[in-house]
Amino acid sequence: GYTRMYRTGDLVRYLPDGNIDFIGRNDDQVKIRGYRIELGEIEHALSKVPGIKQSVVIAKERHTDTGTTKYLVGYYVLDSETNTPSKEEDILGHITRELPEYMIPAAL
Repeated sequence: GYTRMYRTGDLVRYLPDGNIDFIGRNDDQVKIRGYRIELGEIEHALSKVPGIKQSVVIAKERHTDTGTTKYLVGYYVLDSETNTPSKEEDILGHITRELPEYMIPAAL
């Protein structure tokens, strides 16, 4: 009896019994510690750091005795022709000025 469907970014399918089965997302958003995070925003902040040519951020999972924890990992390619940031602290310092704490990768 519903007449309106909203686009949420979730990929779902109807099951034969009428229930909806969640398949995944059709964008790069991930949910970590209650926050919806667009990975492209973090990649953009990393690419603005002097000396970084390319970057990608992924969400990984760590399985522990108490459950599963998601965290962010950032990968980057340095530009060999410029004066590059040599320390992880320098890179994190740049992106901390642009991003909230919950969007800072746990590892680079």
